Amino acid sequence: MFFVRDKRDELRRQNPDASIGQLTGMMGKKWKEMSEAEKAPYTKQSEEDKARYLKEKQEYEARQRNRKEDADQYNSSSEGEEKPKVRVASFYALRLALDR
Repeated sequence: MFFVRDKRDELRRQNPDASIGQLTGMMGKKWKEMSEAEKAPYTKQSEEDKARYLKEKQEYEARQRNRKEDADQYNSSSEGEEKPKVRVASFYALRLALDR
């Protein structure tokens, strides 16, 4: 992805009449012809981006679990009063529901 983003404009300028499929083929051929040393910066960027993505995904999933646990806890509380079941769409909505 990083290699393509870096080289797309250059190849498009060199081959103005080439279709997207042809440009993609040229980029693939160019990538295969590159040495490991030439690929290294793109590979490093890719690995860093993957690590960033996985971290953000874990944080998102943790927030989703916490949101569900908070909603489940609110919906299953038995303090003697019957509370209506609430589907919580956001933390703000949860906060409003808890303040009722």
